[in-house]
Amino acid sequence: MKGKQIVVIALVLAIIVAAVFYFTKTENSFFKDTSLYKAVPVSIPVFIEVSSLKAVPTKNAIIDQFEGLEKIGGVTGWIQKLDSIIKENGEIQNGLRTDPFIAALGFLGEKNLTPLFIQKAESGSRQRSIANLARALFPEPENTYTEIDYTGYKITTVTSANNVNVLNYCFTSGLVLASSNLVLVQQSLLQLTESGMYNNPGFIKLNEAVESQPDVSIYLNQRLYPDIITEWVNTSSIETVNEFGENVRRNHYRNIQSFKRFADWTQLAAGIKNYDLALKGKTVANDSLNQFLAVFNGQLPVRSQAEKVLPGNTSFYTSYAFSNKKLFFEKFENYHALGDTYYKREDLIRKIELDLKIKFKSRFQSMLKNEMIVANTNIPTNPANKTTLFLLELDNKSKAEKQIDTMLINYAQRKEIPIEDLKTTISVNENLGFTIFEFPFPSFPGIWLGKPFTGAQAKYGVFYNDFLVFCNTEDGLQNYLYDMIGNNTLSKNARFQRIKSNTESKSNINTYLNVGRNLNLVNELFNSESAKKINKNKAIAAKILAVNWQLSSGKEMFSNTVSVAFDDGKTDMEENPESKGNNATVGKVETTGDSQTTWQCRIGNPLITKPVFTVNHLEKENREIIVQDKSGKLHQISNDGTVRWSIEPDGPVMSEIFQIDYLANGKLQYLFSTKNKLYIVDRNGVNLENFPVTFPSPAISGVNVLDYDNNRIYRYFVACEDKKIHAFDKEGKVLQGWNFVGTKTAVTTPVQHFRIGGKDYIVFKDKYKIYIQNRKGEPVAKTAAEFENSRNHLMLSVGSKPKILATDVKGTIYYIDFDGNYTETKVGKFGSNHFFKTDDLNGDNKPEFIFIDGKELTVTDDNGTVLFTQKFDNSIQNEPNIYRFGPKLKKIGVVDAKGNRIYLFDVTGQPHPGFPLQGATEFSIGKLSQKSDKLNLIVGSKGGSLVCYELD
Repeated sequence: MKGKQIVVIALVLAIIVAAVFYFTKTENSFFKDTSLYKAVPVSIPVFIEVSSLKAVPTKNAIIDQFEGLEKIGGVTGWIQKLDSIIKENGEIQNGLRTDPFIAALGFLGEKNLTPLFIQKAESGSRQRSIANLARALFPEPENTYTEIDYTGYKITTVTSANNVNVLNYCFTSGLVLASSNLVLVQQSLLQLTESGMYNNPGFIKLNEAVESQPDVSIYLNQRLYPDIITEWVNTSSIETVNEFGENVRRNHYRNIQSFKRFADWTQLAAGIKNYDLALKGKTVANDSLNQFLAVFNGQLPVRSQAEKVLPGNTSFYTSYAFSNKKLFFEKFENYHALGDTYYKREDLIRKIELDLKIKFKSRFQSMLKNEMIVANTNIPTNPANKTTLFLLELDNKSKAEKQIDTMLINYAQRKEIPIEDLKTTISVNENLGFTIFEFPFPSFPGIWLGKPFTGAQAKYGVFYNDFLVFCNTEDGLQNYLYDMIGNNTLSKNARFQRIKSNTESKSNINTYLNVGRNLNLVNELFNSESAKKINKNKAIAAKILAVNWQLSSGKEMFSNTVSVAFDDGKTDMEENPESKGNNATVGKVETTGDSQTTWQCRIGNPLITKPVFTVNHLEKENREIIVQDKSGKLHQISNDGTVRWSIEPDGPVMSEIFQIDYLANGKLQYLFSTKNKLYIVDRNGVNLENFPVTFPSPAISGVNVLDYDNNRIYRYFVACEDKKIHAFDKEGKVLQGWNFVGTKTAVTTPVQHFRIGGKDYIVFKDKYKIYIQNRKGEPVAKTAAEFENSRNHLMLSVGSKPKILATDVKGTIYYIDFDGNYTETKVGKFGSNHFFKTDDLNGDNKPEFIFIDGKELTVTDDNGTVLFTQKFDNSIQNEPNIYRFGPKLKKIGVVDAKGNRIYLFDVTGQPHPGFPLQGATEFSIGKLSQKSDKLNLIVGSKGGSLVCYELD
């Protein structure tokens, strides 16, 4: 799979070169002067044919985005200079600007591609013009001109004052050959005397198929082009052990070299429209040369189902589709029979057949309809943890289910294990469940189909609609199902929609690459020098949004379409028609993929608490994470995603996870409460002496920790079923001096502590009353406000005069002074189960109000003016959280647990780059390492993993 990704990236680089030479369509007459071809050395892997220089723009929407790259800026600057000299110098013929030329690109021992320019120069006046142009570009005496003899040809070499060979040119056979590389000119001269490009059968066939000459054509010698790519590729191998106990070495260099057997010649015509680049042309593949593409000869193009069955966060996929399955596999097996891996492949297939008791190839071919897909979703910072998918479109789902079941039964009997050990049933919602099975031969896609399917590990499988879907992890497969049920498919992705508008509706091979989602592969795919350059210019590389490459079988050759979408500043923003506002922006959904997965930690059970960052007192620059799963286990996880320990409190954690310095020695402990107990554990999960403390009555809300004077003399307050607020001292004993009698009804939210004007206030609420007490539990204020409290916490308002904020069951907001006076404000009508938060989101010292009611988020200012609303697919079951990004910037976090999506909005409703992301719990945002310049987001997945994203 990786090899194909590199090829696509390399095509992009060739595309950018084409973009430099591209110009707007003119009325130039069609030309095909084959005399230029004869001078192209047969060792050249790629050459560009340009109809003229005069209209080549050095400015357009795409090239402007890449001016920061030294090479691109240099080329455009050079073209400007060249064009200006020709126009302004009377001794240089203007025909140099209007005549066609070829730029042949080669390495020849150098690490930089060097062009060889070939153009007509039949007359003496044309030759004098070119000589004058050379001297204008490289004037004397700063440069020295010397004539040398090469096998009877006179070559003029130009040497700079620094003794650098800057230009070499020669006039012969009515042509001018020019390059900064002398060897290229010499090779071109030798080529004139030998059988050359236009005697190559594949090239002749291809060139004759070009019906009209485009402004810019790229010609690729597919048997040599991989040599260019391998100059940039990582040559080291990645070693793994497969299910047969064999060491497997994946080497991207060798994978690229194998593309020499892909096809013969390709021609692509370049065209630019705004921020979209399209290259369309033909590819020739030869059966007799055992070139892979010829396997698709005789097939009709097919409409791919990939966009409907791949998730929206797909970073890469390749699809093979065919109209005649029998013909395809006949040619496919013949191709492998002539390859150098034939015997190894057959040996591995026999091992699979032995354990599954089937004819492997015929069985899977019979299940297949007409499409196979291999894909990656998000690529984490460590690419080894990426999620891969392998999908087979089924001819008969019911029959395929029986065939897979038979394979698993046969395997279980042979290995003497219960068949149940290979199957797991999961529920994606209340009404829908799936059976996931563990497949014993995860390498089978690559064994069966070769590259690019070697990148898929089919360890777990599931039947979804008319597809058999395999994944390398169970979590990944569960997330896939959540995406499909939630209709979060690739077809909804903004980048894919953009690229799709320039692609063909049917094809036989279709490859899609979301560039931003693949940037974490740079260090793995490229050698250190190339990776360093790409990483340095990641922001520029990200300007390429997506690439799509299609090949379709036709009469005697293949149609070839490459589409590239560049950043237009708006593609990643999709208007959400369900959003609305008054003087506000409408809500939007972003699908950029800018947020990358750093790691995933498999917990095993769904998480039931918000994962929280905690301080590692041994390494204060690093953070750790505490989270509880559905089984009741509380886990501490290091900043690299490793579980350090797990403990089992007596029930679900009801409170926040607090960190305290109990021993006043700089070493921090964790404090939390369950329904029945108060816990304090050290960094290693060990209970402190005298803890846990059992509550006198079961708690109905989480404990709160108070440290009045910041002197580490802690007090713990908790509301219990006996309608009392129980207070404990630092050691967990009953707090002496706390004399509160009790509430009328249950207190279902944590006790709050506010310090106002040097005074401490203990504040809490039951169903109908707000209690404002002092340190002793005595009332210091009574309010006449009478209303039925909502389920939300009491909050402190911002502003010149602090006030307690509460909402009733209809969403009316009550401002309560600490002397008991109150006012009320209605900003809308909300249901009794609404969520409410308030904060100053934009730093204007005025509060914003955040409501979630069912499926809708509403944000207003303090006057009740709606700033924005956002509707979600499902009812929101968790309160919103507020995240601080700067002194005047806070954002609202929302989780749609059922839809497995998390959202992050600013005060205008604008989503944070990369959102929504996958996630099913409340989430935390912070730095796992204080040395990092990136923020991390920690969230639980539906499948029972903790996921760490890196935010932009």
